[in-house]
Amino acid sequence: MSTQENMFDISPSLSDLKPAPLPGFPAQGVDPATNTPVGAYVTWGGGSDSYLEYLIKYARLTNTDDNTFANAWLTAVDSSIHTLLRTSTVGDHVYLADLDDNGLIRHIGSHLACYMAGNWIMGGRMT
Repeated sequence: MSTQENMFDISPSLSDLKPAPLPGFPAQGVDPATNTPVGAYVTWGGGSDSYLEYLIKYARLTNTDDNTFANAWLTAVDSSIHTLLRTSTVGDHVYLADLDDNGLIRHIGSHLACYMAGNWIMGGRMT
């Protein structure tokens, strides 16, 4: 078993990370002692980037027939489009905002979210 496969095998199951602030998109914080969400902050940036990146990569890395991770990724993308997608007031640039613990949109971005476009392209080709 490869190191990456072992990482996935010991990670919490997706069902352990519910309830989610957005469908398919668990809160950024997780209490390691209880494996339960902390707060309701969601972002494609730092703190959540690896989770979202590997949801879709998992199926490719393991060649699994289990669609759990790919379906969670699809749901997270759909939730992001419906809730986080925004257009800037200057230049009409499209971006993904964050959602804070109070359910308010935060118009901030992170350099760690720059992978999102490629992630969506790759995921779209795989699903």
